Amino acid sequence: MKIVFLDIDGVLNSDRSFVAMAGKDLGREGDGYITRITVTTIDPIAVGILNKILHQCDAHFVLSSSHRMNFDRGDDEAAIPEMKEYLARLGIDVSRCLGRTPILHTSRGSEIAIWLENNKFNYVVDSLVILDDHADMLPEQQENFVRTNPTIGL
Repeated sequence: MKIVFLDIDGVLNSDRSFVAMAGKDLGREGDGYITRITVTTIDPIAVGILNKILHQCDAHFVLSSSHRMNFDRGDDEAAIPEMKEYLARLGIDVSRCLGRTPILHTSRGSEIAIWLENNKFNYVVDSLVILDDHADMLPEQQENFVRTNPTIGL
């Protein structure tokens, strides 16, 4: 299985998309604050690129973004449907979503390593890529790390 560890800020939105989308109201009645803000700043081109990568590479993704913390209910099973609904609102193909990395308040790289360890019997990982604008990855993850420029995103 091919897995993408996905950040949102600086990858699917950027300084450029914040400026381009400023003032547009793409939210809907009942959307929470985080969804409203993200939907109005998300770069639809970056989302399209992500979805194309997922489909053309037959890959799945794990949310490693700090956005996953918006769905911390103490029970991962209860949080996943709400998280997927949020990601779908952003235009991401949630049929490719495997879940999220654990919330440990440590480096992203450590959280990714722990997710891989915890899921080694659930998924046979053939290859992986980490899409993120922050560089807090472990040394052994560097060859799989694609650091985006937060000014332009993916």
